[in-house]
Amino acid sequence: LNGSFGSKSFQIGANANETINVSLSSVAAEKIGSNQVDLQGGTANEGFGTATAAAASTAAASTNAGGTYDISGRNDAQVTIAAGASAEDTAAAINSVTSSTGVSAQARTEATVVVGGAATVSGETVSFELNDEKVSYVATGNADGDQQAMAEAINGATDEHGVTASIENGVLSVSNNTGADITLEGYATADAAGAPVASTLSVTALSYAGVEDDGGTGTAVPVVLTSGVAGTATDSTRISGGIQLNSSETFSVEASDDSLAGVITETTSKLNDVADVDITSQKGSQDALAIIDNAIANIDSQRASLGAVQNRFNHTISNLANISENVSASRSRIQDTDFATETAEMTKNQILQQAGTSILSQANQLPQTALSLLG
Repeated sequence: LNGSFGSKSFQIGANANETINVSLSSVAAEKIGSNQVDLQGGTANEGFGTATAAAASTAAASTNAGGTYDISGRNDAQVTIAAGASAEDTAAAINSVTSSTGVSAQARTEATVVVGGAATVSGETVSFELNDEKVSYVATGNADGDQQAMAEAINGATDEHGVTASIENGVLSVSNNTGADITLEGYATADAAGAPVASTLSVTALSYAGVEDDGGTGTAVPVVLTSGVAGTATDSTRISGGIQLNSSETFSVEASDDSLAGVITETTSKLNDVADVDITSQKGSQDALAIIDNAIANIDSQRASLGAVQNRFNHTISNLANISENVSASRSRIQDTDFATETAEMTKNQILQQAGTSILSQANQLPQTALSLLG
């Protein structure tokens, strides 16, 4: 089970080279898990796991490019992605060929949100639309209170807009676990009298793995929405989800053009093993499910292979036992036939010998009889 068995060949037939190969890979915790590739934005504001540049009134359309992905897993398959497709749609397209490739896709849309400016003043009203559903709350005057108020306002309408909010380590995040786009539009702040107040809302998109969008620079790229006088604010953005590809086996993925290739973190999958599973956070717990599921799939695959080999060995053993029985029966029949023949031959010889002895005895008696008559 530690992988030391490797691969060995066993003779199972009567003729040369009639063999079967048996391979056993390691099932140690650090050797099994999920082989993964992440799809995320290659440049700022473009691709999966990014937020579009701030715009006035209405969020910009998705910047995800169209094209094809060539997936080489258990079998090869090509997946076509429409331009502007969400992470949810892209994952569904990849999952449509899972039965062939053995590669599945999960999508999740997530971003951190930070309110700044005058919105921290107690009594200010902050409002915006999440996926066309109005969300608003009253500022409390401190950052922690504002985070809690925003999270409660968002979660109070999750059934309508499909977005949930959570606070972890002092950071507020909004997410959609299906990978559908999240549009945040019409961000505005008003004082108690209803007059517009200048403030900002910083939105930083995250990849499926929770890595901040850095546009390839190594520095997070937040999209800053502004609230102010009508007609001057840039108050809207679209958050695109990130995608993670998983398989119990090694695989690779390549894109048909540079725009799609930019969202592939690595073309060859990397193993995230069971030994490194971290369930101390919600995100870690979700990722652990994929890792453990694929580890179990790996073990199931080995069990199936061993079962097939065991059946083959059982058949071979049964066949050899049958051959041995047939040989023994044939040998017995041959021995029985030879014994009968030899017995008949011996009896014949004994009869001939006895007949000869009798004739000689009679021949010896004739002269004696003649002499007795003459005397």
